[in-house]
Amino acid sequence: MSEKSQSAGKTGDPPGQGPCETATIPIEALDRFVTAFERSARRWEMIVYPGLAALTMLMAYGFFLIYSLTSDIRMIAERFDPQMGHHMTRLTEHMDSLSKSVEAMNLQVATMTTHTAEMKAISKNMDKIGRQLAEVNGKMTYITTDMGRMRYDMTVMNGNISRPMGFMNSFMPW
Repeated sequence: MSEKSQSAGKTGDPPGQGPCETATIPIEALDRFVTAFERSARRWEMIVYPGLAALTMLMAYGFFLIYSLTSDIRMIAERFDPQMGHHMTRLTEHMDSLSKSVEAMNLQVATMTTHTAEMKAISKNMDKIGRQLAEVNGKMTYITTDMGRMRYDMTVMNGNISRPMGFMNSFMPW
């Protein structure tokens, strides 16, 4: 290779003399390219613009559906409880109070677990309460039996009174 061909295309070459800087394109080819590009762009415009319009309509319809749903749910909530906001505020306050009560209970339970001797005394009391509840259960059995007897006596009494009353009612004008 000659020195001249080796130096062609180096950064020090004057403008217009590099191997990639001089290219000729026939005008007809350029005109055909521009015409084909315009036709292609028109085809894409016929696809993209209606697609954008359809997408916009779908987005508007989706917004309308979401707006309708939220207004319907608000209306249902108001019909269900017209003062729901007030009640929710009160519920929040009560939940706050409940949370504080649970914290206090946790502290008390922690204290109770440290005092096992007291827990044994409570356990003995619970045994006594259990026995007393068993006695109450036995007495409830007696009460249930007596109520059954009273029901039977009322049935017999009803049978004894209803026959004569049926006879007497035939004489009454009402």
